[in-house]
Amino acid sequence: MRPVRPPFLAALLLVLHAAHAPMRAQDAGAARLHALVTGLTVTPRVLLIGARPVDADADLIAWLARGHHVQTGFLSLTRGESSPNATGLESGPTLGAIHVQEALAARRIDGGEQYFTRAYDFGLARNAADAFARWNHTTLLGEVVLVVRAFRPHVIVARFRADSTVDRDGQHEASAELAREVFDAAGDTVRFPVKAFGMPWTPLSLYEPGPGVAIDAHDYDPVSGHSAAEVATLSRAQLRSFGFATPPWQMQSNEQWRRIATRVADTTAGSTAPSLFAGIDTSFARLQRDLPIEGGRRPLITQLPALLAAADSARAALDLEHPATMVPFLKRTVDLASAARVLLRSCRHPARDAAASVSNTRCQAQWLDLDASLDLVLRRAGDALLAASGITVDAVADREFLATGDTATVTVTVTNHGDAPARLNDASVTGGVSVRMTEPVTVPAHGSARLERLVTHAAYAHPWWLWQRDSSFYPPVTAALDGVSRPALFIRDFTIGGSAIPEGIRRIVDATVTITMGMTTLTSSVGAVVARSADPTLGMQDRALSGVPPVTVEFERALEWAQAGKPLKKQVRVALRSFSDVPRRFTLKPASGAGAVKVDSLPPSLTLAPHEARDVTIQLRGTPAPRRYDLGLAGIATPDTFEVGFRTAQYTYIPVVHFFRESMVSVQAVDVEIPPRLTVAYVRGAGDDADVALKQLGVPTYVVNAEGLARFDLAGISTVVLGPDAFRTDHALLSMMPRLTDFARKGGTLLVLANPDAAAQAGVLPYPVRYATPITEQLAREDGGVGMVDARARLLTWPNVIRGDDWQGWVGPRALTVPTTADPRYATVIETHDPNQPPNRNSILVGTVGKGRVVYTSLTVTQQIANAVPGAMRLFVNLLSAGLAADSRSIAPDTVAK
Repeated sequence: MRPVRPPFLAALLLVLHAAHAPMRAQDAGAARLHALVTGLTVTPRVLLIGARPVDADADLIAWLARGHHVQTGFLSLTRGESSPNATGLESGPTLGAIHVQEALAARRIDGGEQYFTRAYDFGLARNAADAFARWNHTTLLGEVVLVVRAFRPHVIVARFRADSTVDRDGQHEASAELAREVFDAAGDTVRFPVKAFGMPWTPLSLYEPGPGVAIDAHDYDPVSGHSAAEVATLSRAQLRSFGFATPPWQMQSNEQWRRIATRVADTTAGSTAPSLFAGIDTSFARLQRDLPIEGGRRPLITQLPALLAAADSARAALDLEHPATMVPFLKRTVDLASAARVLLRSCRHPARDAAASVSNTRCQAQWLDLDASLDLVLRRAGDALLAASGITVDAVADREFLATGDTATVTVTVTNHGDAPARLNDASVTGGVSVRMTEPVTVPAHGSARLERLVTHAAYAHPWWLWQRDSSFYPPVTAALDGVSRPALFIRDFTIGGSAIPEGIRRIVDATVTITMGMTTLTSSVGAVVARSADPTLGMQDRALSGVPPVTVEFERALEWAQAGKPLKKQVRVALRSFSDVPRRFTLKPASGAGAVKVDSLPPSLTLAPHEARDVTIQLRGTPAPRRYDLGLAGIATPDTFEVGFRTAQYTYIPVVHFFRESMVSVQAVDVEIPPRLTVAYVRGAGDDADVALKQLGVPTYVVNAEGLARFDLAGISTVVLGPDAFRTDHALLSMMPRLTDFARKGGTLLVLANPDAAAQAGVLPYPVRYATPITEQLAREDGGVGMVDARARLLTWPNVIRGDDWQGWVGPRALTVPTTADPRYATVIETHDPNQPPNRNSILVGTVGKGRVVYTSLTVTQQIANAVPGAMRLFVNLLSAGLAADSRSIAPDTVAK
């Protein structure tokens, strides 16, 4: 009997390894200890809300979190799935996963916490109404409510204004509207019930960009050696896949914020409020106000002032050269904070150690602020005590991947750099074999102690959000309060909506230690268990331990293009990989797909040695009709079925990202005619591999960059393609334009795809084009109108007749940054427009230069090809063939109609 497939394998699985990130300058040593101690009882919270990860105001986040120790969160509605990719070929949800890691890298630098909702970035929207036509307004507002009730901010900051005339980005406007709405909706338990969204929370003030509170991010911190502005520059530099239209050090974040709503008794106008916290009591003493004392919690009345006094004493004793002087006061702070946390219990507040607390389902509203504040104080005090005592903890596994049925060994090492001994009372690992310690292990001064733990189960590290989605949202899931992704048999009772968990605390396998220093005992989550290795190029690497199938089956490419109606006999490679500690014998069999295209030439039964990787070649055969064929492949080893593929994306600036998806290849058969003399030299742009699709269709295609283009012989080339944003990704391309223009004059075709910044420069296109300023024209809707300026225009009739259905099924924006006006020497062939917008004829421009053609298009052709849109491929071939002489099949004359 075939085993039941886990539901998350029904869709693309993208695995993120939350690697044990190396500490940066401001997170290690004296600078880190200084921040922990000075911020011990600083407990106000601020939440920024934007639309995409790139929207984070790093200056404000760094100024608050690094400069003033304010707990600061940034909520991005989406993961920027529809943004261009300047660093690789990932797109859609896989690009969103890269953006998650970039955002986390940025937050590790600027000190903020990162949140996301379940919303999918569908692309451009002209205004908030357009955005909410894609996103269900109530559903998305509920997601924002969920985060606000979990994070419990005193101040909400809308990253943008609710005004589409500012930048004509509907997602920005929608994020601002949601920030305004959640200010009231977070306390509405009728519309958003407690059971589904958590206890109500009422933020105190709401800000948006505008004249008001001025933020000076240039204040210098001599301990960390940075100003907030310098930290923000480093933070923004992590978002590399978005591309840098402006260098990170030149980016200007909003430094003034206008208060637009408040609940505090503050009479100052919003534009003259002296600070973001004007009228708000941010002192630690506020936590005693209205504190309920029934149920045995009366001792909190005396413990909280004692806790504040102990923290003040630790600050007074701060000596970074002799940190041991702070240890007695930090011990007292930890003891009091721990006792207070036990008395209060937990109000389901997400925190790295929250799973160790008892969750209280009958939490009172007055406890919510204290609950979140105690979690923060206890974490800071515990980390500061370990740092001041010179104690560090490592949890290192003997492997990166734990296959189902295998066992990993984790070595927990406690190192004591201090002068006083400590005791290791316990060490536990998620999914590990429970071990009861009979007596503590002494960790001597200037010594270390080690314990080994066995892990038999590890959750697959697929992101919490990446399940089968509809067009607008990933489905709702729950998560443990401490962010640990446990296998089903280890799931704890206390969970909340996945959006409410800050991304930075998510981990697959967690190590927790209990250490006694003198009379103070501290239980602390160490973080992700990692596998450590040395790479000659990347240096020492820490990668999180995670679960995997015993065997993975991965097609070399997920999409293959073929000509409809013509016999297909194509060899494709399949990567087989064993993660198992024992040999695995199985048989490859088609797992899905039937019809005109079949998987053929499968090898007989295979045996993979432990941890062996092997490629096999199979064939795809048939005569396809013009449609899409999804063909699956599985390894059958009764009772196991291996039908998951595995791929890795590795960038030097973020943790490695692993992709898991079903073992499947899609064959898109397209009714397309290809001129026999079409030969292409292709300069790839951002996130662009349309050259591969051309090769699959039999078009001779050569991939070159600007440097290679200088030496490339163009004599046998009919068409040169400059991919989208190629000028931004390869600055040397500008110097090649005289040669490429001369190539066109001699009869060649130069096709330039969506390079608006370059197109506006002299010398790139033969005749000038202009863009509206400051807001450019975009075709935000994939279903926007397309009209034929001349139905007999050559580009629309040869070698393929472009029909109305060729414009259907497009994905994301139909065009980006379309010229507003163009020189009349350009021929135009189509007009495009969004609903209720005037037509624009400039999305395809054809200029005659000597004997050849220069074609410029703002259409997102390569994005459509990556999404297997047949009409986009047919149009692409026509654009590539613009300068070729038509053969006898030509319908229109060899001219371009204006």
